[in-house]
Formats: sequence, structure tokens, C-alpha cells
Amino acid sequence: MVRSIRQVLLFVCYAASASILAVAAQAASFPVRPVQLIVGFDPGGSTDLLARLLAAALTKKWHEAVTVENRPGADAIIATQMVATAPPDGYTLLFSNNNLTIVADERKLPYNPITSFEPICMLVTQPEILMANRTVPANSLEQLITYVKARPGKLNFASAGTGTLSYLGMKMLMDATGMNMVNITFHSSAPSLVSLLGNETQLSLLSVTVAKAFVESGKLKAFGTTTDMRVPAMADVPTIAEAAHLPDFNLGDWDGVLAPAGTPQAVIDEIYTDIAEIRGSPDFQKTVRGRGMLPVDDTRQQFAQFIEKDLQRWKGVIAANDPGQSPSR
Repeated sequence: MVRSIRQVLLFVCYAASASILAVAAQAASFPVRPVQLIVGFDPGGSTDLLARLLAAALTKKWHEAVTVENRPGADAIIATQMVATAPPDGYTLLFSNNNLTIVADERKLPYNPITSFEPICMLVTQPEILMANRTVPANSLEQLITYVKARPGKLNFASAGTGTLSYLGMKMLMDATGMNMVNITFHSSAPSLVSLLGNETQLSLLSVTVAKAFVESGKLKAFGTTTDMRVPAMADVPTIAEAAHLPDFNLGDWDGVLAPAGTPQAVIDEIYTDIAEIRGSPDFQKTVRGRGMLPVDDTRQQFAQFIEKDLQRWKGVIAANDPGQSPSR
């Protein structure tokens, strides 16, 4: 009997040791096949561009292909659910932004933004910039507000969906200033930009990354950034807070990588270490700053805490702007 118990204990210890060694071996050899970065928006937007920048750097580091797969639609819920239900092995990762935390307060979701994912690494924060078509006869935000208010419901603004900063920021600005515009929804900022250039829409909140070149070439007008400080890459553009005399107007975007819940900790640690090394490299820092993004150096734990705080923040913002209901669709 004693011998039997001893054999069982030895077997359990052996099995546990084998499991630990297997996880360690998995991390040490990760990756051994291509990795997918899933993006919930069309190609060409700021989140997609940053994902492709990271994918190229990881491909070089890992000597395995890291590809970006765009799954736009439903305010990025399609892409997010795809990762939430993917095998938790590190080979399918979500490249997301604060859309993850905004939509969580708007509707029932097929995943939980906290428990369905393992936050790995935040890369950057980035402001949005209020853009207008060249046909809009205004040269300051005050003039723009006056022009729009004189034409209630006559002008269109482009957004990447009502669960995105591009919609909610415009909604907040309209509520604060009395402007009345019609929302035209697209899958991402890239077709929003096309609609703005073609005068299908007249205004939009776009990332500095997307908008910068079109402002510099004179194809679009810039009226204000959504953060509380001017963006170094576009220092001549005032903040909306200062230009519209709205001291509490402060909205920013973030981009980061998450894995399905249950991904082995050793694999998560390996991915974080490699992405953090890329994030801190001079080439990456120079590239993202040149595009108007601001690199961060948060740890995995800080990223997880940030997501939880961001969820609470957007609950308050949405409640303040749409009391008792979600933004209209």
C-alpha cells in the first residue's frame, strides 16, 4: 500500500515536472511557425500602419513570418472575438486600440474585454486631429463652429463606427459647441479619409499619423488636436481645448497587443520582452514620433491596469454624453 502511494506521488511529481518543462520548452522555441496580428480595421488606418510596422520588426527578430490580417466590421468586434476564441498559444494576437474599451459599455459582447485576454504590451498613445475638407470656408475652430451651427444637419462627418473615438469625440464636440452634423460610418479611418478628400464628408477626427501628410500638402485643413497638449509633429495646430475654449476636452487613443486568455505565461513573457525591445529601439521611436505618435514604456501589469481604468473612463464619458443609452446607430 505504501509502495503504491509512493508510486502515485512519484507519477504526479513526474507529470508536473514534465508539464513545466513542456511550457518552458514552448517559450524557448517560440515561435516555430507564422504568427498573425489581427486588426479590426481596414488597411491604411493608423492602427493598421502601426501593426504592420511591428509585424515587420517581429518578423526580423523571430525569423518567422508575422502577418497582419484585417478583419474590419462591427466596431472591430469581429476581429476581437476572433482572437478571444483562438487557441491560446501565442500564434494569434490582437492588435487593438481603445475601441476595445469604448464598445464594452455600449452593447452585449461575445467576449469580456478583461477576462478574455492577456494584455501584453502597449506601444503608443496618439491624439486625433479635427480635419476638414478644403471647401469648408473656415480658417479657425471658432469660424468652423460658427459655419457648422449656421447649417444644422447639412454637413457630414466621417467616423470609423459609433464605438470608436472618431465618433465619440465628434459627439462630445458637437454637444459642447451646439454643432449638428450627420454621421457617415466607415470601417476605419482610411475610407473616412477618402470620403473627406472627395467632399462626401466635410469633417472628421483622424489620427495625426493619417492626417499629417495631407495637412502639410494643403489637401485638408487641421483645426485642433484632441489632447491637452500640442503634438510636437504638428506644433502649429492648437488643441481643441484651447481653440474652442473647452478646458476639459481631452481624448487620446492607444494601441497595443493582447493574446487570448490562457496563453502560457512563459509565452506571454517572451512576446512582451521582444515587443518591448522593439518599442524602445531608436528606429521605432524615431518612426512613431515622426508620425505624431507618442511611444510608451508601460509594463504588462501597467497595461492591464490601464485597460481597466480606461473601461471606467469611457463608461463615464458615454454616460455624460448619452445619459441612459448608448450612442445612436
